Amino acid sequence: MDDRQQACLDRITEAVHYLLKGAIPDPIDISDYPDDEIRQLSEKTNELIESFAAARDFIIPLSQGILEVECSKKNLLTSPFKQLQANLRHLTWQTQQIAKGDFSQRVDFMGEFSKAFNSMVAALDRSRRELKDLNANLQREVVSQASALERARLLQQYLPPEVAKKILEEGRPTSLEQQRQRLTVFRVELRGFAELTKDVEPEDMAAMLNGYLSTVVDVAFAHGATVDKFIQDEGVGLVSFPEKADILLLILELFQLLRIVTQYFAVDFFVVFSQQGRPGINTARCF
Repeated sequence: MDDRQQACLDRITEAVHYLLKGAIPDPIDISDYPDDEIRQLSEKTNELIESFAAARDFIIPLSQGILEVECSKKNLLTSPFKQLQANLRHLTWQTQQIAKGDFSQRVDFMGEFSKAFNSMVAALDRSRRELKDLNANLQREVVSQASALERARLLQQYLPPEVAKKILEEGRPTSLEQQRQRLTVFRVELRGFAELTKDVEPEDMAAMLNGYLSTVVDVAFAHGATVDKFIQDEGVGLVSFPEKADILLLILELFQLLRIVTQYFAVDFFVVFSQQGRPGINTARCF
């Protein structure tokens, strides 16, 4: 072996040494090498250097999570890493699908990581279903509570507080059977109401009637009566009393109310309201 061949082998040895240390040496210049075994060995060494350089340029970005880097298909050094790159790309897609709500995705190519990942997805799926069921139950409860509040409002609006409370507590009317009871129908109205409307603005008249009829309801409910309907200035109520004294107390209080209403209208709306209310009653036994 002459000095030239020895020098070539030294450069090949140096290149392999750098490769083993993780460094990429410069290619060996073989432009003036004769066509012999030393030249062929140098060419293969340069191919190895090129493959290592391509592998490094592919693996380092991949280790940093950059999945868009491409590498030559002929480079055997990067073959396992290209498979890993494909799997990571698919894992990225699966993660995006999970984020959209597809919890059927599973991973099976990364050993212990796959087990942990699949357990996490299954836990997320359970949590989502539990949250969905909880939300559905909450919505039903909100609807039920809203319905109950509306029912309570309507009952309290048209029934005496004691009757409304009993119906709400029992969840149904106290009795659906027909019963013969002593029932009193009372009526309270304002005489001269039609004439009064000619001298009062519609807005003021509406406010006057609302205040008057609301107070009639309060008085009726206070005595256990049920308001059946309103007809302009007239309120019609139904009540069942065990004693005659009770209906008399109701009528007396309604008379007192009418006197107060007269003063109230005169002060608030500057209308002289001299007409008197005329409550009427009728009692009979009925179903």
